[in-house]
Amino acid sequence: MGIDLNRDALAKLRVAVNVQGGKLAAVGDEFPAKDAAGPSVFGTLTGAGALAAAIGRVEGHVDAELGTVKSRLDGVERALDTIEDNVRNAEHGTEQGLPSK
Repeated sequence: MGIDLNRDALAKLRVAVNVQGGKLAAVGDEFPAKDAAGPSVFGTLTGAGALAAAIGRVEGHVDAELGTVKSRLDGVERALDTIEDNVRNAEHGTEQGLPSK
């Protein structure tokens, strides 16, 4: 029984994970906002404080979701590393177990 492995597919997956991780990092740097939206942003609008607070909660949720996505992408990357290590170790073990010519 052998291992059917497509190294190109693994490499493409690693590139895709890295690309998405880079995009996520660029977006995630903006959350939560360094300067939270205050009521003054909305002028004399009635309920400006409540609106600013709601925006703050949305930013908090977005920040949490971005953190979850980052964590999952990191997990995929670690899994790919583990797969590559296991295949390398299996190949090395197989080569050592073969009779010499």
